[in-house]
Amino acid sequence: MNKFLFITYYYPPAGGPSVQRIIRIIQHMAQSGWQGVVLTVREGDYTTEDPGLAERIPAGTDVLRTDFFEPYKLYRRFTGKKAADKIPLAVLSAHSKASYRERIANLFRANLLVPDGRIGWYRCGVRTGIEAVQRDPAIKLVLSSGPPHTVHLIARKIAQKTGLPFIADFRDPWVNIDYYTGVKRNRLITALDRRLEAKVLRSADAITVVGPGCRDQLLQNHNDISLSKTHIIYNGFDPSIYPADKPNPPQERFVITYIGNLPFNRFTPSLYRAISQLNQEGKIAPDVFQLHFYGGIDEAVRRELAGFKIEPYLHFHGFVPHNQAIRATMESYLLLLIINDAPTQKGIVPGKMFEYMASERPVLAIGPLDGDAARIYHRTGSGVFFDYLDELGIKTFIMEQFDNWKQGKWRAVRSPGIHDFNGAVQMKKMSQLFDKLIEKSVASS
Repeated sequence: MNKFLFITYYYPPAGGPSVQRIIRIIQHMAQSGWQGVVLTVREGDYTTEDPGLAERIPAGTDVLRTDFFEPYKLYRRFTGKKAADKIPLAVLSAHSKASYRERIANLFRANLLVPDGRIGWYRCGVRTGIEAVQRDPAIKLVLSSGPPHTVHLIARKIAQKTGLPFIADFRDPWVNIDYYTGVKRNRLITALDRRLEAKVLRSADAITVVGPGCRDQLLQNHNDISLSKTHIIYNGFDPSIYPADKPNPPQERFVITYIGNLPFNRFTPSLYRAISQLNQEGKIAPDVFQLHFYGGIDEAVRRELAGFKIEPYLHFHGFVPHNQAIRATMESYLLLLIINDAPTQKGIVPGKMFEYMASERPVLAIGPLDGDAARIYHRTGSGVFFDYLDELGIKTFIMEQFDNWKQGKWRAVRSPGIHDFNGAVQMKKMSQLFDKLIEKSVASS
C-alpha cells in the first residue's frame, strides 16, 4: 500500500470542524489504497478537544507528534487569560467590543507571527517530515491542510528536499482569511505573507480548496497560477454518523439549534430582534420555543444578547463532542446557519452546512444571497438564505416553521440532490488526484 505524509496541526484530540475534513481525508484515502502518515504537534493549543474522534481514524495510520514553540502562552499572559482558557478561533477579531488588551495583542500577532501563530513548528516539522520520508520508501506524496498555513510551508520544504509530489489543501484562504478583517497589518508584513502564499501555490503540484470562493481568493493575488492546478473538494458529510431511519424530533417543544462557535462576526441582531418581536406579540413562549447554542460564544456577543430581553428563550451548552452535536441536530425542528459577516463572506462554505443537510432538518441560513453556500442550498433545497438585515424575512420564516410544528405539518427535508455532497463522492476526487500525480511522477522519473 502506498503512503502519504499528511501535515496537519488539527488532529484528535483536537475537536471542531477542521478535524472533520482531516478525518474524512484519512478515512477515504485508506479505502482507496493510501495509508496516512500524520505529522502533527504534541499537545497543541486547540480551541476545542474531542478525544472520541480518534476512534474514527483507520487502523494502521501512523502518527508522528513533535514539540513546537507555542506563542499563545504569551497571548494569555498579556490578555489576562488563565492557562486553561481556550484561545478563540477568531483570535485576531478586532471588533469594537474587544478589550483594549486583546486588540493590542492581536495587532502584534498579525504583524510579528507570519504566516500565523504556529510558525514555531516549522523547523521541527520539516526535520521530522524529511526523516519520516527517508525511513519509509512507501511514502509517495506530501499533503498539507491549512489553516494554519504554516503547514503548507512545512510541506513545501519537505517536498523540495525529498522530490515528492505536493498537494496543498486550503480549508480557508491565506492572506484574505476573514480574521484579518479590521486588523491593521503593516504593508511590508502583508507583502511578506503574500510572498509566502505565492511560494506555496507555485511549488504545489496541485491545490485543493473547499469551494469556488476560496479558490478565487487565492488566485486573485497571483495571476501566474493556473486555474487547472486547482480542484474543488467540498467538505461534504458522512452518512454513517446518522441513523439510517431518521425519526422526527421530540414533540414537546419547538427547538432551533445552532452548532459551532459564535464569534462577533456571526452576531446577527436581525435574528434576535425577530424573536423579541414574536415574544412581545405573544406568538411564542419559552416553554415551547427554544434556541439552543452548542459551541463557544464570544463574550461580546453574550453582552449584546442581553439587550434583547429574550434570555428565557436562549440555552447555551458550550462545546460538546461531535456525536452529541449530531444528536442535537436530530432533535431539532429548525437549524441555524450563519455565514461570517466579513469581506470574504461570499466564498465561505462551512463544513457544518453539509452536516445540517444530511440531518434532513430545515435550515434557516443568514448570509450573502449570492454566496457559494447559498447556491449549494438553493441547488439542493436544503435550506433558505436570508440577508443579514432581513429581519422581516427571518421573522416570517421562523413563524412559518413554528406554525407547521404546532399544526403537526412539520416535515423532514429530503432531497436526492445532496448525494453529490456525500463525503465519499467528494473524497473520490482526492484519491483520483493522488493517483494522477503519482502516475505523472513515475512517468517523469
